[in-house]
Amino acid sequence: MLDQYDCTYIDMLLNREPTIYLDEIQDKLVEDCNRDVSIASIQRAIEHLDFTRKVVSKEAKERNDLLRAIWEGDMAQYDDPDLFIFLDESCYERLTLWTPSNSFLSPPDG
Repeated sequence: MLDQYDCTYIDMLLNREPTIYLDEIQDKLVEDCNRDVSIASIQRAIEHLDFTRKVVSKEAKERNDLLRAIWEGDMAQYDDPDLFIFLDESCYERLTLWTPSNSFLSPPDG
């Protein structure tokens, strides 16, 4: 069970480091406050503090605004969206070559 001091500490952590994960808060509570509490207790305390779920986005380190502008200029010549095919590799299973739509893929080269 978290006391008022622990909740104040969590509030301070979240204000200082808004992208901190629940397990990192748990580790800091153990290190700094000698308190071993569950992730669920930390989640309830954060909800009690009226923090909302966060969405974090980071700009890619490789991003180059000049190259991006050149690419956008080159792509502006195409006005028919049917000319493009976009692939998402996030659901590609390399070992079985199976996709969530239950269709086989060709083995990758290399």
